[in-house]
Amino acid sequence: MLVPVHSEPIQGYRIHWADSILEAGIASEWTSFPSSSTDTLDAGYLAALEQAQPGDLSFRYGLLYYRDDGQPVARIALQVLNFTSRNFKFPRTTWKTLLAMIALRFRRFRVIMAGNLFSVGKPMIDCPDENHLPALLQATEIEARRLGYDLLLLKDLPEYWHESVFENAGYHPFEADLTMQLSLPASWNSFDEYLHALTKKYRQRAVKIRRSGALLERRWLTPAEVRTGANAINRLFRSVQEKQVVRMGIVDVCYFLALSTALGDRFRMLGYFLQDRLVGFASYIRHGDELEVHYIGMDYTVNATHQLYFNILLDGIEHAIRDRYAKLELGRTAREAKAVCGCRPHPFRDRFKTRNAGIQRLLNRMAASFTEDEGASWQIRHPFGERMI
Repeated sequence: MLVPVHSEPIQGYRIHWADSILEAGIASEWTSFPSSSTDTLDAGYLAALEQAQPGDLSFRYGLLYYRDDGQPVARIALQVLNFTSRNFKFPRTTWKTLLAMIALRFRRFRVIMAGNLFSVGKPMIDCPDENHLPALLQATEIEARRLGYDLLLLKDLPEYWHESVFENAGYHPFEADLTMQLSLPASWNSFDEYLHALTKKYRQRAVKIRRSGALLERRWLTPAEVRTGANAINRLFRSVQEKQVVRMGIVDVCYFLALSTALGDRFRMLGYFLQDRLVGFASYIRHGDELEVHYIGMDYTVNATHQLYFNILLDGIEHAIRDRYAKLELGRTAREAKAVCGCRPHPFRDRFKTRNAGIQRLLNRMAASFTEDEGASWQIRHPFGERMI
């Protein structure tokens, strides 16, 4: 049995909590758990997130035991976010957003998330037997109360868990969360076949983007080069973060180095150079037959002249086709740009509860602002026409 930070008895169960995956005993029990629902629950990956030391985030890990059995029946990874005005930027000012901005400026809100801010669609709850799920949810809420939560969020939940489990525990659906993905037909063997599948209008647009980026030199970065270019990478990354409506899990180059160590060749960074100057980068994570375009950074001046962002998207598509991935994951933001490239929305199953009605109204206002910022024009983009995949 691990030596916990503390433990709680829950009606025939006991849950053990720790605030680091590296604490005595937890890594071995975590790693030997009989199921592994996602690679983002790997102890090495979780340790890398801790090592990156996000400025607004802390961690909590729980193993649930049934009766006096020696083996855990479920595990859960929580991310504890101290949410302030630096984490959210309202795209426009109204009297409602002004009130929300004042609230965020003078009071931090604590978000307890059973999910991963750094990855898309990867559950952080591992409960092979659904019969144990109510006890795990109860134990999680007790811990969230102890930590003083304002919002308790269950993110990227598997579809096979029955809705009644969450309704009975008092959770509400959160329907604003979706990501943009591109499914890749097995028949595609080259980027040219992707171009051929586009309608004439979108194909011509993609070819023009490629020409605009012809002077950009692409080069895979070694960990040593990432360390050497740390200042430039941080600057390029911040320039992207500062334009985002939502900024959570604030990290720097240490995050990329930690991922490189933890994931090995599953993680790569592609640098974009102009006249031997680093002007952008894209990071990639491999999840089985899925390739994720992870965090990016770029110089917006170069983006204006060389279509850097769209070249990053098209490069991701080219890499995914070349390396025979079934799906390309491109994330939640910039939906129209990704829809233009052929991506389609993929909604997630998220559930939440709030501490009071005021927090609920603030959450609704923030979700509405994010949706407004993304706009609706991306929904009418159909670059594949009748040949849509």
